[in-house]
Amino acid sequence: MAAPSLYSQRSPVQNSNPLKPAALPMTRIFLCTAALMLPMLTSALAQEITASERAACQVDYDKYCKGTFPGGGRIIRCLSSHYGNLADACKKVVDSKK
Repeated sequence: MAAPSLYSQRSPVQNSNPLKPAALPMTRIFLCTAALMLPMLTSALAQEITASERAACQVDYDKYCKGTFPGGGRIIRCLSSHYGNLADACKKVVDSKK
């Protein structure tokens, strides 16, 4: 009886990847597409503020929320946390965004 060839035996390392090699390109395509679409989705969900609304809250923003990174409603949340100190015009803007 002949000894089994080293090339005919499967290495345990070959089966350690749970993803099939054919699935890897599709996974990469999906992840790249998701990464490209995420900024579009978040900007679509962002609250739009007009120039007049921005002007109404600019002084309060500079005073209370200067270090707040825009997006995701963070500025409105910051202004809301200082609601009692806001100018009346800015309070109206914050109220309209709730």
